[in-house]
Amino acid sequence: MIIAVQADDGSEIQEPKLIAGRFCDYDESLYPHIDMPRWMDTDRKSLKAPLTLEERGRALGGLAEGKAPGPDGLTVRFSKAFKGLLFPHLREVYEEMVGEGLMPPLIREAMLITLLKPEERSFYSGAEVRLLKVLLTLSTLEARLLKVLLTLSTLEVRLLKVPLTISTLKARLLKVALTISTREARLLKLPLTISTLETRLLRVLLTLSTLEARLLKVPLTISTLKARLLKVPLIISTLEARLLKVLLTLSTLEARLLKKLLTISTLEVRLLKVPGGEVAESAAYP
Repeated sequence: MIIAVQADDGSEIQEPKLIAGRFCDYDESLYPHIDMPRWMDTDRKSLKAPLTLEERGRALGGLAEGKAPGPDGLTVRFSKAFKGLLFPHLREVYEEMVGEGLMPPLIREAMLITLLKPEERSFYSGAEVRLLKVLLTLSTLEARLLKVLLTLSTLEVRLLKVPLTISTLKARLLKVALTISTREARLLKLPLTISTLETRLLRVLLTLSTLEARLLKVPLTISTLKARLLKVPLIISTLEARLLKVLLTLSTLEARLLKKLLTISTLEVRLLKVPGGEVAESAAYP
């Protein structure tokens, strides 16, 4: 029980609402204002689309078990065990919330836990404590879903659903896929230019639809996206090795053809060296 806190002017605050406001003001001062990016029309369309049961299932699978439940007392393990029964009803509840623009009071409830920092001995100022907010499992689930959708929109993965031109795809591969690394340096040392290299990659290895299908098969995190796109230089190197092998094979074939032509030319020269060879043979054998 916190019975008093200290205000900025040094006075003592004993009113419960003012004490709660003191902690609220302190927490707000910890987080600076962030300018949110403007969403494109495709982002708004995907974010406003109804959440599917599969998306809810993936979000629920990412929640950690063993944590304290919220005011409803339902744990993450309980929600995972009975998700087949809960999700159809939850979908109706959230669709009504979005349509009406109102949330039930229970969804907005949370438990605030104040933990005294190890080096402090009193709750006299808001700086001495750490607040933990325990949400409902259902609220945490929706927060995780929203975070995944916003992350996907920020990475522009959802924009791959719309028809992309080859130039746009090449620009995104350069800006997003490749980080400055040894692999990228090796890639830039190849005799081919970046544009030629990307053109061969797009024409031989990946079509646009195949790339979209691979990127959209699983929910991509930032690390997964970087890991997959870092494989592109290795694939390009393999492609260059194959192309060089083909060129060497063609060069060998040309050498063999030239050798045969030289052999034929030598034979012609020898025949030309025998003057009237055919006439001599006909005279010997009338």
